[in-house]
Formats: sequence, C-alpha cells, structure tokens
Amino acid sequence: MLTLNATNPAFAANFPITAAVSSTPFANQGVFTVTPKTISCTMTSSSAFVGDTAVGYFALNNDPLPAGAIITLNSSLQTTFNNLFAPSPLCQFSTGSTPCSLSTSFSEQLLTITGVPSSAGLSFNVSQVNNSPYNASLMTVSLQIQNANSYYMQVCSFAQPAPTQLRTSTSASLQNWNNSVGAISNATLTINTYFTPFTTSSLAIYDSNLTAIPYSPTVQVQLVQQGNNTLNYLTAGTQIGRSLSFYLTITNPPTPPPLLFTLHVIYSTSLLV
Repeated sequence: MLTLNATNPAFAANFPITAAVSSTPFANQGVFTVTPKTISCTMTSSSAFVGDTAVGYFALNNDPLPAGAIITLNSSLQTTFNNLFAPSPLCQFSTGSTPCSLSTSFSEQLLTITGVPSSAGLSFNVSQVNNSPYNASLMTVSLQIQNANSYYMQVCSFAQPAPTQLRTSTSASLQNWNNSVGAISNATLTINTYFTPFTTSSLAIYDSNLTAIPYSPTVQVQLVQQGNNTLNYLTAGTQIGRSLSFYLTITNPPTPPPLLFTLHVIYSTSLLV
C-alpha cells in the first residue's frame, strides 16, 4: 500500500495505474476515476408572463476556468410547446457578446457557448428564451462545463422558472345572447387570447344566479360551487386563430343583479394560461 498526496485535475477522466519493481511490471493494474465537480446554477427571466419570449439570465457557482472552456446547456425538445431556446440566440457575458450555437441531438436541444471567460462565479444571459406556456415550470436544464479538450469539468442542473403572471385576453364576448330578465339564449362565448391557444379548454367562473349549460360540441368537464360562484370547466372549444369559442344555453336570472363572469384559458384544471 502506497499512501501519497495527490491533486486531481480540473476535469473528469480515467487514468490507468500500473506498478513495477526495477522496471518489471506486475501483472495487475487499475483505473483511477475523476468525476466532474457538481456546482450550483440558477436561471431567471426578464418577464414573469406565461408564454413570453424573454431574456434568460444564468448564474454559476463555478471555479476559475482554463482558457478555451465551453458551456453547454441541455433541455428536452418539446412537441406541443416551444423549446426553451428560441432560434438564433444571442449570448453575452459581462465582458461582452460571445459566440453560441443552437443544435439538437436525439431528444435534446443543445446551446453551446464558446469564448467563455476564465473567471469564477460567471453570469451570462441568452436572448431569447421561451417562458413556460402556463403558470408552472416546464423544463429541467442541465449545464455542463468542458475544457478545450472536451473533458467535463463542472456540472449542475436547474428548473426553468415558473411564470407568475397570466396573460389578459384582448376581449371576451357573448354572441346571440338575449340580456332580458329570464331570457334563454343559445349563445356563443368567445375569448380572444393573447397568443394561439395551446388547448381548447377553459375555466368559466360566474354567479350562480345565471345558468349556463354547454351543448354540443362543447363538453362540461366539472361543475363546482364556491359561494355564489359556479366554476365550470369547458373543453372542445372551437379555435380560430387566437380565439376560442364555446356554445352555451344561457338562462338569465329572474331579477337584474350585477353578474360577475371570469374566463381563463387553461392547460389543465390546475395550470392556467
């Protein structure tokens, strides 16, 4: 047994170990493995709105890097929604703009950043990134730092920040609605969304004095009573451009009280858009 002090290299690789006496090697050998250092990293966005294309800000708790280091960010490719990074991204450290390229490999979107400064505790931004289309985090991102020879040095992962603000639609309207007291109407409820809807579902919240019954092709998913408000999840809306329409049979109350009506486009019953 040989005990010694050793300093690991700044990158991950396998190193063979052999032994010899008077230049005569033993028959056995081993492998010494160095793994990349795990660091912390975070991402913030310049916009808190769902579905926005914004600037992404990244902070790393990295050690000083050798010249020629490369940073790669991996995120899963999306099918229904936008990928994390928008096409033709621009990358910038505090020292100025730096080359970066976007590619895909199997099911991953890869952003490769070169010209990385040798500083510790780096921060950089990428223009543009896509916010999650609803009020929750959508993607997990892995970040890898390699040296000029492509050996892994430091790695971390983080979640894309969840947007906190919902978009306000440009308008909502009821067509073919008779607003007389006690009238019954076969009306069309239309919400014009800020962006092309990802879903044909909606959450309608209205006063229990008003009765609204969806009819074909709209399907009523769930009806929940909260005080004077009725929560009605609607699916199978008709999408035209940036609007969603639902067909309802509406029965007005027998008296003319003010009626509150709120409409959300939803991704699921818990994730609002």
